Amino acid sequence: MKITKRQLKKIIKEEYRRVLSEAPNGFDYKESDGMSALFRENIGDEIDDLERSIEEILKLEGRSPAALMYIREELDELKAKFR
Repeated sequence: MKITKRQLKKIIKEEYRRVLSEAPNGFDYKESDGMSALFRENIGDEIDDLERSIEEILKLEGRSPAALMYIREELDELKAKFR
């Protein structure tokens, strides 16, 4: 049985959540850059959801240059809010 990359990512995330849930209370492992693993996972999940949403919109709207440009402009605006 073959699995897709998306399925593999989902399996890894589920296992990661399971491991974190079994960790002692107060467990807040920080990477060298100061972000916790849970923060990274949550942001990663949200970005994956956004990517899937954009793909769905493009399937309905078509991958026209105008649609792609509009998405880029909106993402640039969003990015600018966090600088």
